[in-house]
Amino acid sequence: MLLTEDEIKDIGTLIHTYTEGNPFLITTFTRNLVENNILEKTNGKWTLSGDKLTTYQAPKDIKDFIAPALRGLSEDEFNLLKIGALLKNYFTLPVLKDIISVKTPTLYNLQKKGLIIENPAENYSFTHQMVSNVIEKNIPVSERVSLHRKIARVLEHRFQQALERIAPELTYHYLQANETTKVYKFAIMAGERAKNASANTEAAEYFELALSLADEVGMGKKKCILCETLGGLYRTMSKYQDALTKYESALSLATGGSSTRIYRRIGMIYRDQQNYDKALNYFQKGFKVPSKDASQKVLLLSDIGWVHMCLGDLEKSLSYSQKAIKMAEEYNDQFGLSYAHSTLGAVYLQKGDYEKAGQHYRKALMVAKEIKNQDIIESTLYNLGQILWKTGRPKEAENFYKEGLKIEEKYGDIHGIALYHKALGILAQEQGDFDNALRHYTSALNIFKRTGDKRRIAAVHMALGIMYQERSDLDNAVDNYKAALLMSQKTKDTPLIARIYNNLGNLYKDTGNLAKAIKNLKKALKIKKQGSDWEDIASTLHNIATVLMLQGKVGETSKFLHQSFHLYQKQKSKKGMAEVCQTLAEYYSLTGNITTAEDYCLKGINLCEEINDYLYLGITHRVFGTVCSKKGEIDKALTSYSKSIEILKELKAEHELAKTLLIAGEEVFSIRGKIGRKFWREGLFDQTLTRLKQAEQIFKNLNANTDLKRVYSLISKLEKYSPLILEPIPGEDKKLKTLYRMSQIVNSTMEINELLEKILDLTIETMEAERGFILLREGKELMVKTARNMDKQSIADMSDFSRTIVENVEKKGELIITANAQAEPRLKDRKSIAKFKLLSILCVPFRIKERVVGAIYIDDRRKRDAFTSEDLAFLQAFCDQAAIALENAKLIEELKTANKLLELENIDMKDQITHLRTAVEERYSFGKLIGKTKPMQKVYDALEKIIKYDSSVIIEGETGTGKEVVANIIHYNGPRKDRNFIVVNSSAILEELLESELFGYVKGAFTGATQDKQGLFEIADGGTIFFDEIAELNPNLQVKLLRVLQDGELRRVGATKSKKVDVRVVSATNRDLQEQVKQGKFRDDLYYRLNVMSVKMPPLRERKEDIPLLAAYILRKFRKKLNKNVTGFTPEALYLL
Repeated sequence: MLLTEDEIKDIGTLIHTYTEGNPFLITTFTRNLVENNILEKTNGKWTLSGDKLTTYQAPKDIKDFIAPALRGLSEDEFNLLKIGALLKNYFTLPVLKDIISVKTPTLYNLQKKGLIIENPAENYSFTHQMVSNVIEKNIPVSERVSLHRKIARVLEHRFQQALERIAPELTYHYLQANETTKVYKFAIMAGERAKNASANTEAAEYFELALSLADEVGMGKKKCILCETLGGLYRTMSKYQDALTKYESALSLATGGSSTRIYRRIGMIYRDQQNYDKALNYFQKGFKVPSKDASQKVLLLSDIGWVHMCLGDLEKSLSYSQKAIKMAEEYNDQFGLSYAHSTLGAVYLQKGDYEKAGQHYRKALMVAKEIKNQDIIESTLYNLGQILWKTGRPKEAENFYKEGLKIEEKYGDIHGIALYHKALGILAQEQGDFDNALRHYTSALNIFKRTGDKRRIAAVHMALGIMYQERSDLDNAVDNYKAALLMSQKTKDTPLIARIYNNLGNLYKDTGNLAKAIKNLKKALKIKKQGSDWEDIASTLHNIATVLMLQGKVGETSKFLHQSFHLYQKQKSKKGMAEVCQTLAEYYSLTGNITTAEDYCLKGINLCEEINDYLYLGITHRVFGTVCSKKGEIDKALTSYSKSIEILKELKAEHELAKTLLIAGEEVFSIRGKIGRKFWREGLFDQTLTRLKQAEQIFKNLNANTDLKRVYSLISKLEKYSPLILEPIPGEDKKLKTLYRMSQIVNSTMEINELLEKILDLTIETMEAERGFILLREGKELMVKTARNMDKQSIADMSDFSRTIVENVEKKGELIITANAQAEPRLKDRKSIAKFKLLSILCVPFRIKERVVGAIYIDDRRKRDAFTSEDLAFLQAFCDQAAIALENAKLIEELKTANKLLELENIDMKDQITHLRTAVEERYSFGKLIGKTKPMQKVYDALEKIIKYDSSVIIEGETGTGKEVVANIIHYNGPRKDRNFIVVNSSAILEELLESELFGYVKGAFTGATQDKQGLFEIADGGTIFFDEIAELNPNLQVKLLRVLQDGELRRVGATKSKKVDVRVVSATNRDLQEQVKQGKFRDDLYYRLNVMSVKMPPLRERKEDIPLLAAYILRKFRKKLNKNVTGFTPEALYLL
């Protein structure tokens, strides 16, 4: 390939263009240029020969680089490379020395030539995978077989204490060496290892290999067991056809009673696919096979009972399950007994008899614990949790699920771990804790994807769809429903397909597309009626009724609602009845039958309280509020709305809470005429407006645009009814109106001068006085603050009144009223009385908490007897309210002044904080990660996903790859960026201090603990805590960290009570944590908690093409810091880099 002029501007550009920064390619390409006299050294400088370059044939691909490099190798160098190419992951110095004689100069020369690089712990790797591939391809076949045999034997001898760990490598090498007996042995071992790690696809490959060799190595008798094992693996991965093929093969190879077991396993596959007729056929075939193994017969009786339950024949189901119990007791088959009790529990659960179901599940659990059978223990704990959940005891259910989860994590059963995460997700969702629900669902989904369990992947996607739908995140809801539908159609899971249609119907209902809602719901009902799951049928009937009610189809609504209610009633499902009760109440309220609506509300409330279903309790209180309002029971309605708000707020059920806030506001506004003065006087107006603002914010966050329009409309109507608009109040006299208007002024926030004028104007108007004065004490002086006349104008001369009267009132706190001051003995001699010709006078003190702060004075110079004793009493009451308004205004003014001063004092600090926060966010933006290579693109893609969620994250990578930078990026670009980011270096803090640093301590917990101290977790509450070098955490602290992740609680050292914390945990490690788990150095349950999401940082050697970019970035950074005018790198410098 000829080079163009653009490609030969300088040495650095030329080399980078054709090598992309790979050390081997740089070395080889540069040597080639020198050998062809294109790159020459003149006067100590390397230069390019332009004439020769124009005719130079550049390498087309990497193979053109490799061939010349290999031609110049010595025999020792080439032999070492051949071994390295075949060793792959075990290309280490100790292993090499066991195989061939290794000379240090040989290794050094190969590194110098750019063919291999040395990694930590005497590990080596090729600089390019293609180098390894070319070397391996060029080894003669006979030599390759011999080398593989030698490598296999060395590895087997060296790792004889850990054969299971290297079984995959031994299988590979012995396979290449054609030693089939060894291949069979290690394929079985590797398959078991992969199976135990739930790497089912990998396990199946190894067992298939062993199966293909069984006859050849004289292990034909093992083929039946291998086929059964493969059948089980394929079943776990939902590859039902492959599973059936293997089981049929096993059946053809079976001898004696083993066919009983295989018939049962085939039946289980058909049961998984809901093909109950075929399942029953195979179970019955298995039961008829003559066998001395009574335990299989017991299991088959239970399975037959289970299938009859699924077919809807509960009497036959009970009969077979009871026969299974009897046979198990007869043969003292403890496992079969626990299995049969578990099946019988499921039958009673289907019947809705939760008490008997619980009894049998507890018996199953008791027996399983005696025989230490973890499978039955786990499943019965799960089912007991289901009963507690269905009977409205979510906290007890949560405890059962957590106990089961601990057992699963202890034994490393990741399939069971996933099931419990899903169950805990449903519980959290039911209680409105969506963040916790998402965390559990994500953990379950990741595990099911790893194990290839399509049925359960679909189930989790459906649960996620429901959760997002409840949060009005319709895009995510639809995406998850589609994923669930696609997966369930692949597995032909018709019950799940029906549920998805049901949920899609609800989604269309929420978006107002009622025609599509009915279409999907009726499609779901049609599928469900073909089965026997009464609970699903009742739920869909209820959902159809709610849509019909929205369409105004009264007759059909009633029919579907009552069908649903009677079905729940028949099965004694209190939860189902409670849910339908509130809809029945809404229905009867809409049709005008208020008494029946009230009955259903009260029934629903009682049921919800009985089973602790707080979500529907809140919803039913909302409906009850509307029913009471229609009955005219206003106080009861307001109380019920408040209860609904309180409950839903506690549950954090945002959407339902906002609906209550809106509906309560609409109802209060519609009956404002009936409410009358309460609407204004008792703060109901302000409360309603505040609640609507809360609803507005929630609906905005949830993108619930239809509800948002209703909120905007109501707020607009309410704002026209400002408390300062003085509407006439029928039936009230003038003085009462004045007090009412004064109460409005008290609640307003006017300036003092404006307030004083309003108070005086109201007094003059009400008393029909000629004029008035307000005087307030300022230090030792009593100052006139305002003077007004009957025309609501300020008086220019504010001295023509009796100051003596006012001073007596203010000092003594007494009230003064006179009908004719000119004739009053105690007043007539006062100069001001005569001078200003004063007649009627009324003066009352301003009191604030028994302290007189001034007085209000009114008079009338036109007539005598202008004021009465009733006027005096009224003015006293009026002044008490006015004094409150005055004090409020003073406090507000003082507060404003203080705030201004505070703002002035803090303005620099605020600027600094804003500057620092902006600087931090800029510092840790995605742009601060340097690199355009494929490994870095994977990092960017992973981070894009990670920052959207709030899950735990593990960052893997060697020292110096930027793990802490990535942790900062995750925090400062995520939802917690405004809260604390705390860094913990697990290896830097002394082990004995780490616990108190992380969790804090209480006073007296140990010597030197003189006061309580917050731990780093508490400081990080609401934010992120970053554990650097998490692998260094000691086992004791691993347990405590796990508790924080599981329960969101910690306990300070020396404390007796736990504290709740909400912290996102991001961890980093330069070790292989999975390997640490296998070696028992790191807890597997903690690993799965931390590794919900992960990102792997590539070392620089894997992205050498990024070196010029990194160099340029560092140059810019230090050029600015050191104020140096360095513009770039010379070609020679780039070449050396």
